[in-house]
Amino acid sequence: MSGGAFQCAGCGNCCRLPGYVRLRGDEAARIAAFLGEDFDRFIQTQTRLTNDRQHLSLLENERGECVWLTPDARCRIHEVKPAQCRGYPREWRSELLDPLCAALGG
Repeated sequence: MSGGAFQCAGCGNCCRLPGYVRLRGDEAARIAAFLGEDFDRFIQTQTRLTNDRQHLSLLENERGECVWLTPDARCRIHEVKPAQCRGYPREWRSELLDPLCAALGG
């Protein structure tokens, strides 16, 4: 896929598949600041430690969806969303997710 060929259809399916959304570098701090929330409180209430204990991940709801996904399939933290979210599908792909992505023909 060329760098400019992908046009997100806004289906939100990439946010509905259970799994980690790993936070890198200062992403947690940027999200907390965007939300006007204390950094330590954000870490305690809005993230979890991955099983390998190497990364923080955004929380999911009981259905496995990202907690920042709105009912109309929008991201509440879009302006500061993690690199993992921004990178799909240009920087990484998923055999589970690709068939669900409306813009990829799913």
